[in-house]
Amino acid sequence: MTILRSLQRQFSIFWQLRVNSLFPSRDIVVEIGEEIMGEEGLTVTLYQKKKVSLSDAKKYYSKDV
Repeated sequence: MTILRSLQRQFSIFWQLRVNSLFPSRDIVVEIGEEIMGEEGLTVTLYQKKKVSLSDAKKYYSKDV
């Protein structure tokens, strides 16, 4: 593992711990990778998963696709 990949992993761990302590009721994901969403090189990305209600899911999946 290169130094940069190790640093990337450490950033993701600490960011996940931090957002979990700030927003315990939210489902925030810390993702690491390469060229995520068009970025160049190694990346650390944070995003919140959208919670979908059961009725919204039924509406979505009942559409003719």
